[in-house]
Parts: sequence; structure tokens; C-alpha cells
Amino acid sequence: MTVPNSTDERAWCNSAEAGADVLRALNTAQAVIEFEPDGTIIGANQNFLDAVGYQAHEVQGKHHRMFVEPGYASSDEYRQFWAKLGAGEQDSGRYMRVSKQGEEVWIHATYLPVPDATGRVARVIKIATYVTDSILTERARNERLLQALQTTSTNLMVADESHNITYMNDRARDLFQDAADDIRQSLPNFDAKRLIGQNIDDFHRNPAHQRSMLAGMKEAVTSQLNVGSRTFGFTANPIVDEKGRRLGTVVEWLDRTGELTMEAGVSNIVNAAASGDLTQRIDVNGKSGFFKTLGAGVNSLLDTYSDVIEQIRIAANEVTSSAEEISKGNVNLAQRTEEQASSLASTASSMEQMTATVKQTADNASQASELAVNARDEASRGGDI
Repeated sequence: MTVPNSTDERAWCNSAEAGADVLRALNTAQAVIEFEPDGTIIGANQNFLDAVGYQAHEVQGKHHRMFVEPGYASSDEYRQFWAKLGAGEQDSGRYMRVSKQGEEVWIHATYLPVPDATGRVARVIKIATYVTDSILTERARNERLLQALQTTSTNLMVADESHNITYMNDRARDLFQDAADDIRQSLPNFDAKRLIGQNIDDFHRNPAHQRSMLAGMKEAVTSQLNVGSRTFGFTANPIVDEKGRRLGTVVEWLDRTGELTMEAGVSNIVNAAASGDLTQRIDVNGKSGFFKTLGAGVNSLLDTYSDVIEQIRIAANEVTSSAEEISKGNVNLAQRTEEQASSLASTASSMEQMTATVKQTADNASQASELAVNARDEASRGGDI
């Protein structure tokens, strides 16, 4: 063994030994694989081989593309991935790879370009952690969440950090499908069947306003949107990771068109009723559920009130008619009474005349009687003579 005879040589040996110790530690704890700059496999440790299900001789000298799906292996994105590493740029993240059995293998890895003495990339080392179990657990949890979202009674939409729509539950799809014709009055290119992948800016005539509102959103935002003949209410909530970084937005939609139309209809009817007009009714054609029930209930109430008012009107007319008849009867009675009074007055006058006549007759009779008595007395005296 040659003993280093300078400070630089001893420092280099110490750093090389330290580096070897680090590699041994990594080989023990991590999955490690080494590539040529073009992606050809130089070698892999047992941790990596166990993760993908291969033996060392099955991978050595092969290209990295054997661990990815064919579609990705032939893509520009994959070619750019290796071009970047060959240019000395490292890459890290979570990757899906394919095992010998064709199963998904998920790793969290860092690809490290290693330069030679001239600065050119001599090889690429990937240090990875096997995370398939956690990914599958997360996926199962997400699937349960999506299932719950599908069965919820609300209309839900999810958009990523760039506001591109990544998910809609069935109720949201149905909502926009039903409203498509009305929405196209304002947005002619609206297609409810192709919303996934579209930007939510497409829902707005002034996308800049909505984008600025969502960009600064820290908590739930509730607003209203008029599109064509439809009015939508929506509540947007930010989606953030454990570090508070914005990942996207979940939006709950509500078609308020029927609600607002019903509100206006009820208001008009109430105002008309206050003015004495009970002929107005809510048009329930085309309505369903709560709004149809409400409209029918208001109409029924108005019908009942109209019947009551009509009965009161009839009763009032009858009372008026009876009062008129009573008034007429009172007039007739007064006339008859006046006539009877007049008749009584005439009778009284006749009786007074009769009384005077009787009195005169009585006086005359008294005088005649007195004359008769006198005549009798004279006769008696004449007989006596």
C-alpha cells in the first residue's frame, strides 16, 4: 500500500474513504442503480432489484426504458428526461415504474449526474426509496373519497393549481349538461362533455377577475355567476398541502335560476295581492321538486283566499239587498202609518163633529122636553079651571 506523502493526497484519500462509506450506507438503506449518460444500466444493488423483481444479469447492459410503460418510453418527455440528465441537471420526484411482473412500482428518487475530471457527465446514479405501499394506501383513500364525492348530493368540481378542471362528480356533469343550451347563449363554444382538462376561466367573460380572486384565496369564497339565462352560485375552497402550498381548488356549484325565478314570482304575486289583485298565479310548468311544490302551494292559498273573498262579497251583496228591502219596507210602513194617522185624524174630526151634533141634539131634546113639561103644566092648569 502506498502511503500518501502530501497533505493534498492525504485529504483526497480521506474524502474518498468518506465517500465510500456514504455509498456503503446508501446501498444498505436505499435502492441504488447506476446508468450511462444515455440511460444504459451499469449495475443495481439488491434493494433495487428486489423492488422491480429482476436479477442483476437481467438488467445489466439494458436501457432504463425497460422499467417504464411503452407509451412513456417513446415520448418526447422521456427523451428530454435523459437529455437533461446527460447535460448535468439532476432530477428528483415521485415516479411510477413497471416491475418484471408488469405491476406498478412507485419510488421517490433522485437522479444524480456524476461528472468526470473534465466536467462531462460520466454516469448517472439514482438513489430511490420504495413508496409503493404508501401510494397504494393513498390511492385507496382517494378512491373512497371519490366514491363519496360521487354519491354526495352536491355538484362538485376540482381544479389544479393552474385552474384546469381535473375532476367532476356525476351531479356536476348532469348540472352542466342540463344547462348547456342556456350557457351557450353567452359562451358559444361551451361543451359540457369536454370539461375535464378545460380551464375554469372558460366559465367567465372576465377571466382575469376570477383568476385574481382564486389566486389570493385563503379561505372559502362564495359568489354568483350569470351565464346566459342561468344564474349559478358557487363556493370555492383552496386545496393546500401540509406546508400550506396551494395545490388546487374544489368548487361546489348550485343552479339558482329556479330559486331566483320563484323568488321574483312570489314577490310579484305578494305585491299584486297587496293591491287587491288576487288573479295572479305562479306558472309551475317546467318546475319540479321543491319549487313546483311551493308554486302549487302559493296558488292553492290564493285560490282559497279568492274563494273566501268571493263568499264575503256574495254575503255583503245579500246583506245590502236585505238592507235595501228593509229600507223599502220601512218607507212603506212609514207611508201606511202616515195614512193611518191621517185617517185617524179624519175620524177624530168626524167624531168631534158627531159629538157636536149629538150635543146639539141633546140640547134640542132638552129644550123640547122643557117645552113639553111646560105644555103639560099649562094643560093641567087648564083642566083645573
